[in-house]
Amino acid sequence: MLTVGLSLMPRRSDEPAMSPSAPPLTQKHDGFDLMIAEWIPLTYVLNNLSGGLGLPDIYPFVLSPTVIGKLQFIYATVAV
Repeated sequence: MLTVGLSLMPRRSDEPAMSPSAPPLTQKHDGFDLMIAEWIPLTYVLNNLSGGLGLPDIYPFVLSPTVIGKLQFIYATVAV
């Protein structure tokens, strides 16, 4: 895990949070699930940093459940 000195401590319970360390991977799709679980809070932090500098969002996209399902299919296909 790469540590860069940033932490995400949300003010509200509905904001994303980053886990301090990654749990061990035990199943085939755990890698994908962990990647998505860490990606969403990371983009939240990056967009807030960018907004704090008066710049547009770095990652202005929202991953819908349908898109996540398609990405999981691609991940599983490539991982085989």
